[in-house]
Amino acid sequence: MNTEIYIHEIIALTLSIYFLKLINYKFFTIKGVTLLYFIIFYSGAILLVIIDSIYFRDFLITNPIAVLNTLHAYNVFIGIFVTVELFLRSIKKTTKHKDYPPFFKGFNNKKAMLFILFFIAALIIRMNNNLYYHVSIDPNYNLSLNTYQNIINRLHWLGLLPIFFMQYKYFRTGKVAYIIISATFVIFMISAYLPSGSRTTAFLFFPIFIIYILSELKKHRLLLTLGAGILLSILVVFSGKMRVTDANLSHYTLKDDSAILVHRLFDAVITGKIMERVPNDYDYRNYQGMEILLYTPFPGFVRSEIGMPINFTDGPLYIRSIGLTPSWTSVPVTLLGDFYSRFGWYGIILLSIFLSLILRFLDNIILKRGELFKLTFMVLYSAYASQIYIVDMQVFFVSITREFIISYILASLIVMFIVKKIHRVERI
Repeated sequence: MNTEIYIHEIIALTLSIYFLKLINYKFFTIKGVTLLYFIIFYSGAILLVIIDSIYFRDFLITNPIAVLNTLHAYNVFIGIFVTVELFLRSIKKTTKHKDYPPFFKGFNNKKAMLFILFFIAALIIRMNNNLYYHVSIDPNYNLSLNTYQNIINRLHWLGLLPIFFMQYKYFRTGKVAYIIISATFVIFMISAYLPSGSRTTAFLFFPIFIIYILSELKKHRLLLTLGAGILLSILVVFSGKMRVTDANLSHYTLKDDSAILVHRLFDAVITGKIMERVPNDYDYRNYQGMEILLYTPFPGFVRSEIGMPINFTDGPLYIRSIGLTPSWTSVPVTLLGDFYSRFGWYGIILLSIFLSLILRFLDNIILKRGELFKLTFMVLYSAYASQIYIVDMQVFFVSITREFIISYILASLIVMFIVKKIHRVERI
C-alpha cells in the first residue's frame, strides 16, 4: 500500500509543478492562489505525511486507503487543470492577445497607510466582544456574536492592505524604506493575533503575502519558498501548542511538533475518507440541498427577512451524518469531497472542468483593471480564494458570486481613494 501511495504522490507532485510552470509561475491571481492551496494541502500535505511516517512513525501511515483515495481524486483534479490549460493555450495561439498597461500613477502613501486603522479597529472589536481568543483557549468565547465575524474579518483584511501596498511600492521604486515598513507591519500583525490561538486571524495573510512576493520576484524564489515554509511551520506548531492550555510545552519533542503540523495540514484527507464510505456505506446524495444555491448569493439579513433558509453548516453536518465525526466540528468536507459525495467520479471531473474555466473567467475580469486594482482586489479576495479547496459547494458558490462582487466594489473604491488625480496639460 505504501509503495502505491509513493507512486501516486510522485505523480501528484509532477503534475502540480508542471501546472505552475504552465501558468508561468503567475501565482498572484485567483487561479494561482486557489491552485497553490490545492497543491499545498493535497500533494504537499501528503508528502509531509510520508516524511513523518518514515522518520517518526516507522513507516506507519494512518488510514492508507483514505490517503490513496485522496491522491486519486487530486490527480484527476490537477490532471484536468493541466489538460484545460494546454487546450486553451493551443486556442490562444490563433487569437489576438491584448496586454493591459500597468497602473501606477499618483500613489498616495498617506492615504494608503490609513488602512492600518481598520486592523486596529478589528482587533479592538474582537477583544471588547470577547471574540479575540479562540474558543479552545477561552471557554467564555462569545459564540453568539459569530454572525458579526464576517464584518470584523473584512476590517481585518482592509487593515492588511498597507503591508501589500508598501511592498508594491518597493518593487516599483526599489526604495528599501518600503520593504522595512512592510516587514514591520507583518511582524506587528502576526504578534497582535498569535496569542489568540486562532491561526486564521494570526497568519492566514502571511502565505498570501509570500505568494505576492513570489509573483513579483525573478530570482531566489526557491530560497524564499523554503524560508517562508519553515517560518510558517513554526508558527503553526507554536499556535497549536498555545491552544492546549494545560500542556507543558517543555515536554514537547520534535515528534510531537511534527504531529501538530501534519494534523493541521492534513484536512484534505477527508476527501479520501468520504470516498471510503460513499457509495459503499452511504448512497450518493446527488442534488440534495442544492436548491439553497439560489439563495446563498443574498446577504443573511435579506434571506431571513423574506424567509429564505440560512444554512452554512451543510459540510460539517454531512461529515457528521456519515460518521466521520462524533459531533459537530469544524472538520471540512472539502470541495472535491462534496462533489464526490454527490456524483462520484463524474462530480470530480465536472467540478474540475468548471472550476478551471470559472477561475480563468474571473481572472480576466480583474486583469482588465490594471496592477494596483488587481493587488487591492486580491488582498481582499484571497481569504476566499485560499479556502476554496476546503469548503463545501454552497460556500464555494458564495465565494465566486457575492464575495467576488463585494471585493470588486471595495477594491474600486479603495483605488479611487489612494490614487492622486493627475491633471495633464497638453500644449497644442
